[in-house]
Amino acid sequence: MALQAKENPHRMKKLYLLCKNLLCLLEPDECALLRQKTCLLMCAACGLTLARVADSLQSMIPELEEVLSTVADCRTVCEHLAAFSGSDFPQSNDKSAVLLLLYHFEALAKLVSAKRGDNRADDLDALFDELHSLPLADAKTFETIAGLAVEYPAYHAEICTRGLKVAIGKIEQSLSTMENKESKNEALKRLSGLYRMLIDTCLKQGSDSDPVNKEESWKHCNEAFLLLSKPDQSFPETELAWLTTRAWNVGVKLFVSDHVVEAEHWCAFALRLLAKLDLYKESYEKRMNNVYQEILEKKDLMTRKLHKTAV
Repeated sequence: MALQAKENPHRMKKLYLLCKNLLCLLEPDECALLRQKTCLLMCAACGLTLARVADSLQSMIPELEEVLSTVADCRTVCEHLAAFSGSDFPQSNDKSAVLLLLYHFEALAKLVSAKRGDNRADDLDALFDELHSLPLADAKTFETIAGLAVEYPAYHAEICTRGLKVAIGKIEQSLSTMENKESKNEALKRLSGLYRMLIDTCLKQGSDSDPVNKEESWKHCNEAFLLLSKPDQSFPETELAWLTTRAWNVGVKLFVSDHVVEAEHWCAFALRLLAKLDLYKESYEKRMNNVYQEILEKKDLMTRKLHKTAV
């Protein structure tokens, strides 16, 4: 009955909860506990679905709180199951442990942001670390974590960047062992998208006119450039065009804010990227070079003034 209620997550959740409660009447052997775990995982999934479609934060909060309670119950069941094999939860080969931690993370990340004054933000880092310790937590797991960390109403930029970095590292590590060209191209596309999200997330932190908070973005832009410009790897030109535009816009905003030295770094980087763009180079090269010349002239003027002051 629960499986037939896919279009009604509220009813589906109630049926799975009923099933779990009935299973509790049985002898708590391994088979019964496995079924309880499945029912609780499905209850948590339904609860998160209901929270996502809630029409207000006020109606979302109780759904998220209930998910956390369900996750806690499921963890208890998992601990009892692990005891049957003489191990601790989470077990390294248990895929459901990854899923349970993802459900826990999503509910808590959104709840911490939705409820002002909630002091459980540190628990998110602990959940991240617990996931990171699981061998079955792959790149996709941390892509998911990164997305959930900034999915409304949640906004945890630092955890998002941590998740993206781990995902990037795992994909780059797997690339070295990939022989199938199609799989390799797919992995490279994923990497490009992750770098986009990472750079954007870093740039959103702090003011557009503050060069200090651009340092991490600068590092990741250069990493993305090295990846995208490798001769043995084919990327759509639109990926380089995006990076060019992003770097250029950062440089121009810094220039307008009178951070000339930093503006020159970003704009010079954008011009290096532009040189690799066959389709876009002709349209933008002249205008970009004109602006870059203005930056160089202002930088030179500043240097001469500093020299005179020093003398």
